[in-house]
Amino acid sequence: MYFENIQYLPIILLFWGGGVLVLLYLLRRENQTTSLSQMSSREDSKVGRNLKYTGLVIIITAMSLALLEPQILDQKYTKTKSGIDIVIALDVSNSMRALDFSTQNQKVDRLTMAKAFITEFVANHPYDRFSLVVFAGESFVVSPLTLDHQLFLTALHQSGYRDVGIQGTDLSEALKESIRRVSIGGEVKRGKAILLITDGDETMTGGLQEVAQVAAQKSIPIISLGIGSKIGVPIPERIDAFGNIQYKKYRGETVLTKINEKPLKEIAKITNGKYFHAKEVSDLTKAEAIINPISKTMLYQTGKIHASPQFQIPISGALIGFLLWAVAPLGRLKSRKKR
Repeated sequence: MYFENIQYLPIILLFWGGGVLVLLYLLRRENQTTSLSQMSSREDSKVGRNLKYTGLVIIITAMSLALLEPQILDQKYTKTKSGIDIVIALDVSNSMRALDFSTQNQKVDRLTMAKAFITEFVANHPYDRFSLVVFAGESFVVSPLTLDHQLFLTALHQSGYRDVGIQGTDLSEALKESIRRVSIGGEVKRGKAILLITDGDETMTGGLQEVAQVAAQKSIPIISLGIGSKIGVPIPERIDAFGNIQYKKYRGETVLTKINEKPLKEIAKITNGKYFHAKEVSDLTKAEAIINPISKTMLYQTGKIHASPQFQIPISGALIGFLLWAVAPLGRLKSRKKR
């Protein structure tokens, strides 16, 4: 038997002792009253009084035990949780505004679709730590590595095109920052990976292969997810007063953007990762097949004792005590006349 609220034992003992003392006081007072009075006597009252006081003692004792929350320990098990560290590098450049996807007969831009994928991906990996790096022409960390997925997702959904001042798509800087983030882990060696989500458009490729080699030396695979159409599509810039989309123009011509797969494939190949092109939402789940085989490391371990509450036992005892108190007769008073 195990008592959940054993820390309250002194208070409960005080409660029990106080109740018993009150009963003893009442019993003594009644005995004194009976002995001093020569005007009355009780017939068959001794047994009834004893039963009533016994019932009250049972009630007090049972309720005291119920307050301690008795439990029976019937199982003990250990639950381990393991995962890897994943840095998600997300492209938030203007080209990610392109409306490449359709959901429920509505056009959706690349960034919105990427966020939907990341949200689902995080939900399917509850024991992995995630970090978010957003980039365009420059990169910065929005969320450090964390197991607090709600905090991570809040940072994700608050990120947007305006977060980065310099436009373009500098993959080298994005990967440098991602490698720095995923390398933070102290002395514990963890499985690591970088998930790069970008359309690769307007890519600044200077030093990209060297950065990929660094990741390969650290055994950090880079999974490149190319998002967007292979056919040029216009980039929305604003909505006019009539609700029409105005597209980006350069020298009077509409600017078109399409996915640039070449650097993404090179990165994946150098780091022993993989590249795949996302044409629709279902394609995005392919990343899980790549990341799941990565060696996982125990992040934390919890031991839990399964207990069955047994409060019904003392409550039943209290009910029996109450019935005993309610049913037991006190006897009747019979007048005694002086002769």
